[in-house]
Amino acid sequence: MAVAPPRYCSYNKSMNIVRLLIVVLIVVILYQLVRRFFHASEPNDEGEKQIRSGTMVRCKQCGLHIPSDEAVEGSGGYYCSEAHRQLSGDTRK
Repeated sequence: MAVAPPRYCSYNKSMNIVRLLIVVLIVVILYQLVRRFFHASEPNDEGEKQIRSGTMVRCKQCGLHIPSDEAVEGSGGYYCSEAHRQLSGDTRK
């Protein structure tokens, strides 16, 4: 009695494709997770941005809003730079 060679039906082929897609999906998900983990642990080149708490003031010359601790104070108000204080005619130093 002869044994017939195994037949490959379309069901087996489609199951192999499904298995391959599942493996590829798992690999992609693992890659994304590992990449996010290592990317989040690296320090920024720019460093951590610090949020300043304080009062914002407006430059009398150009209207730029800047933190009050960085502003140049004149007799007419606040300025974003010494040059703008001088441009406005404010003589106070």
